[in-house]
Amino acid sequence: MSDRLDVMRYLGEFDFYFKGEKESVASEEERERFEGVILESDDLLREMLERGIGDKSIRDQIDISLTIATISNVLWSFAQRVAARDSRIIRETGYRGVELIAHQVSLYIDALKENR
Repeated sequence: MSDRLDVMRYLGEFDFYFKGEKESVASEEERERFEGVILESDDLLREMLERGIGDKSIRDQIDISLTIATISNVLWSFAQRVAARDSRIIRETGYRGVELIAHQVSLYIDALKENR
């Protein structure tokens, strides 16, 4: 995320500007660029979850599609906020946004681990 702050800002601005079909309509090219970034990360997340379930490091009682949608939406939204307002987050929490995102990811990992 820290290596791609420009992409995070773009996604945040896209969400803000194209918040409703009645107000502004994204071009096909803009929509494809936006969805390409999101779908690529969702595909990687699906691969990680399926691999973890396969090697039994992740419990198999999860709804993969729901888990991907949840993690993806929370992390993308949070990353967009960090890209746009990291200094405010530091003032609010005392932590850099990337530290909070890393902690969020570790919480997901702990929640998904297979308890042996």
